Formats: sequence, C-alpha cells, structure tokens
Amino acid sequence: MVHVIASIHVKEGHMAQFVEIFKSNVPKVLKETGCIGYVLTVDLPTGLPPQDLNSKVATVIEKWRSLEDLQAHLSAPHM
Repeated sequence: MVHVIASIHVKEGHMAQFVEIFKSNVPKVLKETGCIGYVLTVDLPTGLPPQDLNSKVATVIEKWRSLEDLQAHLSAPHM
C-alpha cells in the first residue's frame, strides 16, 4: 500500500473555490483502479495549542494499492 500526504498551496482568497473543485473530482478519483482513499483536509481553528493555522494550504491524504496505481492516477484525464 502507498500512502501520500500532499500539501497544496492555494492562492490567497481562493480556498473555497479550490475545495469545491476538489470535491467535485473526488468521485472520479475514487473510481480509479487501486484507489483506497482520497481525502482533502484544511486547517480549522480549534484554539488548542500548539496549532499553527495556514489558510493557504490544503492537505490531501491518499491511499493507493500500489505505486503503479498512483502513477496511473497522476496521468488520469481528470487530473
């Protein structure tokens, strides 16, 4: 199994638009061969120390059955 944690830097003021576009693509990715999980996370203020918020970074957590499946994902038309 291959785990990917990818940080995506989003232009200031464009996070909401990015999240909507990302969410619309999730069903396509989940249908790909070997995709076990594909989730977007963003910082949410909790007030708990030592949290350091970054409103311009989205983190994608992915799980793939194999490196070959991940490589195929990277060249998929919807990516």
